[in-house]
Amino acid sequence: MEINALVVDDSGIMRKMVMRSLAESRLAQFTFTEAQDGADALTKFRDAAFDMLFVDWNMPNMSG
Repeated sequence: MEINALVVDDSGIMRKMVMRSLAESRLAQFTFTEAQDGADALTKFRDAAFDMLFVDWNMPNMSG
């Protein structure tokens, strides 16, 4: 099963940790798109279809 996931966090380290944990879980084949805040995520969400979203709750500009 292939899952297209959007990972949204203002911390690049946290985005990498989420992606690595999911990839290593082998629950599915993941394709990741990263966004650094809610505004960036909204733009990317409008341009592509995602199966899952992993969103930080507290971010600058626009929160999750």
